[in-house]
Amino acid sequence: MNDDRPSHIVFRFLKWFSPNHLFEEIEGDLIQKFNRDVKTIGEKKANRRLLWNVIRFFRPGILLRKRLTINLIHRDMIFNYFKVAIRNMQRHLLFAGINVMSLAVGIAACILIYLFIQEERSFDSFHTKNLHVYRLNERQQISDGSFQNVALTGSPFGPDMLTAFPEIKNFTRVVSIGTQLLSRDDKRVLSPRRIVSVDSSFLTLFNFPLLCGDRNTLFDFPNGIALTEEIALLFFSDASSALDQTITMGDDKTQFKITGIFKNLPENSHIQFDAATSLATHIQHHPEFNTDWTGNFLYTYFLLYENANPKEIEAKIPKWLLRWTKVADINTWFGIYFQPLEAIHLSSADV
Repeated sequence: MNDDRPSHIVFRFLKWFSPNHLFEEIEGDLIQKFNRDVKTIGEKKANRRLLWNVIRFFRPGILLRKRLTINLIHRDMIFNYFKVAIRNMQRHLLFAGINVMSLAVGIAACILIYLFIQEERSFDSFHTKNLHVYRLNERQQISDGSFQNVALTGSPFGPDMLTAFPEIKNFTRVVSIGTQLLSRDDKRVLSPRRIVSVDSSFLTLFNFPLLCGDRNTLFDFPNGIALTEEIALLFFSDASSALDQTITMGDDKTQFKITGIFKNLPENSHIQFDAATSLATHIQHHPEFNTDWTGNFLYTYFLLYENANPKEIEAKIPKWLLRWTKVADINTWFGIYFQPLEAIHLSSADV
């Protein structure tokens, strides 16, 4: 270190913002303070204090003294360009109109494309746990030897994998039972969308907003049903008044108790339904439900712990498949994998 003038990058910064007529005076004072500080508090602390002293000079009172020069020739040239452009547009109105219209159409197209991409990428993002929710998909070999991916699985995969893999925190299953005839008194409505049947844990994974009802117990009991606000208003003058009322579904007119009302589902959700019933109802009528490994008729979703890696779970699945199927070559023609919730809408062309 030179005692006369410390070699420090801060002086480059000082010279950049300091007026020329003040720079040498400020620099001289800072060097004197720096040399004194080196002797009293050491070089390391002196460097820190030098930096702080330079920063203190970076203020309007110093900056405004460094006059910025503006090249008036450049400014006049810019104004002249505008004048020439306006005159040319006035002389060639048709040509100028076509250009302006083309520019407007181009900008509008870019805005529409941007909004479309934003909408597509927003699917399922309103669920607070969306980064940790995965759908279970199957990879199956078909008769011609090729493979196909399907999003449907058998019913036991959810509960068995929850027990087998500690990385899985919870699961839920969604069974589509199609469009159904809903009726109450003399009013009969065919649901425009599908009706689904779900596990009691459905609202633990997903944040579909409720208008009324207890989301913690909504699907705990058989013959419970939750309607969307749109469907509820077809039978009741006020959607909230539908709570705890009854409604029948299907040709056999099975009676359900209304346990909750969903607000109309967001359009950017890949799961869409008019009503959701308790899966306990389905199991009540189909006792073999939880043992049907080979059936592909429901969607299984898993909630993983925050530090869980789905790839690590997938690496352990072949051994797990071999254990419960007892089929030696099972992993050559069948497999399962996790698909992130946020990727379902845009990446399910082959599912």
